[in-house]
Amino acid sequence: MDYNEAAHDFLREMHLNKFNEPIHRLQRLSKGEMFTMMLLSEKSSPITAGDICTAMNVSSARLSAILEKLEKKGIVERHIDETDRRKASVFITEDGRRFITAEKDAMNQIVAASFQKIGERDTKEFIRISRAFIEAIAEVSAQIDKQNGAN
Repeated sequence: MDYNEAAHDFLREMHLNKFNEPIHRLQRLSKGEMFTMMLLSEKSSPITAGDICTAMNVSSARLSAILEKLEKKGIVERHIDETDRRKASVFITEDGRRFITAEKDAMNQIVAASFQKIGERDTKEFIRISRAFIEAIAEVSAQIDKQNGAN
């Protein structure tokens, strides 16, 4: 098997068929905003802006722009540390919790209906293969990072 050709075909199909487009069209947030909200919704306590930058691998300027948009929507709040004004904690508001719950429910409906359409056997196989593929990507990425001297 030519794995390079298989990778090219897979990436081409993902791009041409716009695999994520139905989910992204449903979302009322940008990808960065959605990632931030998902991250915040999984935390029971505030998270620092620096921790969000690290998790998202974005600059503080990019995160600041994302947080400003989310604040205007009333779904997050930033609290500046009074002892060190360079630090900020980010909170998800109650409106934000309701919003992200609704978004997750809507995405889950699409995926569940799609799984129902392909059937139980194919759904289980898809999940098994997806897990193996994600683990393989993580391992290969770590190996490449190590070879290139990244942390």
